[in-house]
Amino acid sequence: MSKHILRYGTNADKKFIDGKDHFYDLLAINGNMMAYTPKALSDFIRLNQMNNQNGYFIDPITHGFQHKLSTIKSYSKKEGKETIKLSIKKLINSYGEPLSEIIEGEDRPVRAEDFDNHYESFCKNVIHFQLDTVKKHAEDEGYLKYLGQDQIVENLEPEFVTPPYFYLTENTYKDWLDVNIKFINEAKKQFEDYKIFAELVLSEDIFSSDEMLKDIKENYLSAKPDGILIWIDGFKEHEASLSQLKIFIDLIKTYNQAGIKVYNLYGSFLSIILTACKDKLGFSLDGVGHGLEYGEYRSVVPVGGGIPISRYYFRPIHKRIKYADAVSFLRNLDIIPPKVGEESQKAKKYYAEICDCNICRDIIEDNINNFSAFQNTEYYEIEIRGVKQRRNYPDRETKKSCLLHYLNNKNKEFEFAKKSFDDILEHLNGNFNKYKKYNVIDIEDISYLKNWYQVLKDYEV
Repeated sequence: MSKHILRYGTNADKKFIDGKDHFYDLLAINGNMMAYTPKALSDFIRLNQMNNQNGYFIDPITHGFQHKLSTIKSYSKKEGKETIKLSIKKLINSYGEPLSEIIEGEDRPVRAEDFDNHYESFCKNVIHFQLDTVKKHAEDEGYLKYLGQDQIVENLEPEFVTPPYFYLTENTYKDWLDVNIKFINEAKKQFEDYKIFAELVLSEDIFSSDEMLKDIKENYLSAKPDGILIWIDGFKEHEASLSQLKIFIDLIKTYNQAGIKVYNLYGSFLSIILTACKDKLGFSLDGVGHGLEYGEYRSVVPVGGGIPISRYYFRPIHKRIKYADAVSFLRNLDIIPPKVGEESQKAKKYYAEICDCNICRDIIEDNINNFSAFQNTEYYEIEIRGVKQRRNYPDRETKKSCLLHYLNNKNKEFEFAKKSFDDILEHLNGNFNKYKKYNVIDIEDISYLKNWYQVLKDYEV
């Protein structure tokens, strides 16, 4: 059964995923989050995971130590300079050498050769951090005495553990690939009773370097982890070319057909389709991840941005779009604006043609005019080249509505992917032809539906 993976962003996210709705099968938690707020996260996992039988795993984010230190530093008013973030400091303390010596002592990122004398100890520390943090907190708080040993093992440990891993680019992958494989082998030796899922973090060089792709495929196949977590730097399935999609899918096919489970940590509806069509394609993804409202792609090194704008997820085209564009589509579909007395009739048309999720029904009820709840209504000012401009952003209720609507739609996409392969192809091709004619968004911004249709056709066996 495929896994719906939800990325836990901040502790503020808890209120959106700790409820009656089943938004995920597997919760992904970054190691720095676990190190920074172990009590809050351990309590959340203990209560939520045990009640709902959902799994979790901790991403050790060890790749973060190989980048420029500015990515893990922030300005300290107390010290009057840039210092290592507290959450990262705690992670360094848990992981041990060579991080303290190199990052704090020499003030530089780690290099491949820095691990030459630390494979055994570093791997042990990184994986024990994943295995023990929640259990240790439960024990410290006295919860374990109320649980049987079987419950402790089954519910408080992560679904799998991930060895230390590092980012692979065309210029540096040979050294780091060797490091990654050594850590996989070390993890298999030390933790043979646990599932070992290797994280494979790749630059977009993967789409142009045949040598890099070949080496990576062969080395990870030889290492034989139980699973592989794929993360391609900034890879957007909505913007990828047909050739890029084929390289991405070939990577999945290579590992899945070798009996290795494959999860795409950041994926869209195309990846969801790939979890459910093994009978037609001869391979499949075993899981797909995303964040709350955002996160169907992610850059390896974080980049700055403005205040995020909540967008409406328009499921017919499987994309987040501006509220104004959503309104334009609804206008073309004769759903809004309603004539006086037609509000209820148009609401029913919306449910039938666009979305009948719980959030939409709660918000719109029997009056389509209530769709305006998805609109960003607050404003902030920004100065560009001496000219002040106003930008809109969501108030708390708008953000909540867009976010929960998105999560509900992701669940519906996993269900939709269980339809017949021909139905899925017809859906992609039909909606591309239907929605492109309205000229609401540029043809280039909807052509991914055509590419998804074509690449699935090309892999059909």
